[in-house]
Amino acid sequence: MHVLRMMNGLCLHTTSLGAFEVNHVVLCMGNLPSTLFSHLQGIDGYHHSPYPSKNMIGNIPKDESVCVIGTSLSGIDTIVSLAELGHKGKIVCTSRSGRFPSVRGELSHRTPPKPITREQIDLMSELRGGKLRLSDMEKLLVEEIERIEGTKFNLEKILNVGASAYDYLLN
Repeated sequence: MHVLRMMNGLCLHTTSLGAFEVNHVVLCMGNLPSTLFSHLQGIDGYHHSPYPSKNMIGNIPKDESVCVIGTSLSGIDTIVSLAELGHKGKIVCTSRSGRFPSVRGELSHRTPPKPITREQIDLMSELRGGKLRLSDMEKLLVEEIERIEGTKFNLEKILNVGASAYDYLLN
């Protein structure tokens, strides 16, 4: 991964997903101080550490796109802090693993998900003459998300179907 300074922001080059133009990049390497991207320190729009979150996020306009490098706990801290302080711009996350850590908290007061059961799948297949489509499973998933969130869910909007990586960052 390489981050390059551009006239109107920063360009993040990844080995697998191509290039992304962003207004801000936040490096989230956890507890150890990073030696990566030290050449970007002091450049407007680059934040070498997400801490203290309030100071860092106070320097990011609420409608600008942000790329968070690192998806472990400090990356999640950054994402949550951005959301809690009213950030409205696109937030893109990248990491070597491409995954977020698993959540193991036991004190969540959110609505617990109901697993999709074998009986639901069998019934849906039976109603379709023994044929089950991927879109049928998508429907079950969307219905569950809408039940938990209490609002209409638009999967295509989130997936930004057909958009290039550059367009995805902008929309």
